[in-house]
Amino acid sequence: MRYVDMDKIIPVGCYLARPVCNDNGAVLMRQGGEITENLLNRLAKQNYVGLYIEDEISKGIEIEDVVDESLRLQASDALKECLKKKLDFGRLSPIISNIIDSVISNRDKLIQVNHLQNYNEYLYAHSVNVAILSIRIGLEFGLNMEKLSQLAMAGILHDIGKNMVSPEIVNKVGKLTPEEFLEMKKHPIFSYEMTKDSPRIASVSRVAILDHHERRDGSGYPRALSGDNISLFGKILGVTDTYDAMTTDRVYRGAYSVADVTEFFMANSNVLFDFDLIKAFTRCIAVYPTGSIVELSTGQRAIIVKNYNDCILRPYIRLLDDMTEIDLKDDSKYLGVSIMKVI
Repeated sequence: MRYVDMDKIIPVGCYLARPVCNDNGAVLMRQGGEITENLLNRLAKQNYVGLYIEDEISKGIEIEDVVDESLRLQASDALKECLKKKLDFGRLSPIISNIIDSVISNRDKLIQVNHLQNYNEYLYAHSVNVAILSIRIGLEFGLNMEKLSQLAMAGILHDIGKNMVSPEIVNKVGKLTPEEFLEMKKHPIFSYEMTKDSPRIASVSRVAILDHHERRDGSGYPRALSGDNISLFGKILGVTDTYDAMTTDRVYRGAYSVADVTEFFMANSNVLFDFDLIKAFTRCIAVYPTGSIVELSTGQRAIIVKNYNDCILRPYIRLLDDMTEIDLKDDSKYLGVSIMKVI
């Protein structure tokens, strides 16, 4: 299995590795169906941006989820309903508990980038992704169940204020004008205002929602806080929100690779983000996601078969030219071979 952008799928000898669902979670095409040009055209018209496929080079590769797709969809649907029905945040609590249980059960697995299939679902899928990665980082900081629940609630609600910003600004293709950016920068305040009177939302969660765009050097917004004046939960959301946004295809740009985003975080450690937080982050994510295609220092191309959580830069790979499998972590014959970039 591997994820491929719509415009890069060649519909010859490839099949759906995961079902295609619409905005409401209904299955449009089941797993195992053959991918055709007609299918790709129909999905492209509905704003689908990529599919999980199985083809010759990805046979037998499994992408393990820390939280399975059905639970992600439940969380996304619950968030939609909350926003429709007078902000009834109570319906999120049992789903958040299930997500925490799943993350704890799978804490030995690295979090894979969760590719967006449909642009229409960005706000909801992004919010769920932020909550999941925040929980995983919270475990690295030794947070108890109550704190993890408060952190997850902040993660899933951090961007709901974008519904108060003009859709023309939120979905604009191209750079925002200074006036538009000023309006966009209000969304943490809007999110805070939408949650501040709810007895279901702890004060630490509300503060984190307000703080998620603050940065260690004081360059963030809306209050230009710096250093330890930023709440711990706000700092965590700052990393997880940035990570998911940068690794997701948007209407105005393509996704950055996890490797490039990790470099960005490491370069800005102790500048925009706390050093200990970035250390925790790098222990949680797959720098080279399973199923991604990479270029090696030998000039060859390979697909990532699996990752190691104790050696995140040396995965197990399969060469594309002859399907040879290589363990970069343990095979001494390949000590000089390194991954140069994700393709």
